[in-house]
Amino acid sequence: MKKIFVIFMIAILSLAASVDLTAQDRTYTFNSGTYYYSLPYRAADTVSRNDTTWYFQWLLNGVAWPNKTDLKVKLDELSGTGSVAAILQGKKFSGDTWVPIDTVNYAGGGSDTTFTISDGTARLYRYYRLYLDKAAATGLVEVETCEVKIWQTQ
Repeated sequence: MKKIFVIFMIAILSLAASVDLTAQDRTYTFNSGTYYYSLPYRAADTVSRNDTTWYFQWLLNGVAWPNKTDLKVKLDELSGTGSVAAILQGKKFSGDTWVPIDTVNYAGGGSDTTFTISDGTARLYRYYRLYLDKAAATGLVEVETCEVKIWQTQ
């Protein structure tokens, strides 16, 4: 019985070690009349040495005017060096290449940080995304909050 228990525990530990908890990219659609969204937190929203990029993409559906975007992000450095480039990007059509709009570099330092990206230029993009690119080969950064505000201009 003892051998069965030991074999069972080894199998469980082997399985647990093989699971890679990596970032899962997220999407949201702003329908007509919706101009604010707060991304719900999930434990999988992390950027680590195993998964060096993460993005949150949103689509403006039914927005007829040029728009400006404000983005507020809170990152939590869980371990190691959390240096991350947070890049706001946009594109007009789904098959287009992402165009960088603004970048905030987070150098880490062992504590949480909150930053805002305010794009004051009226743009005609239909697709936007926050793209996190982890530069360091170590560490784990978690996206605690991500809020998006769309401002229509006429």
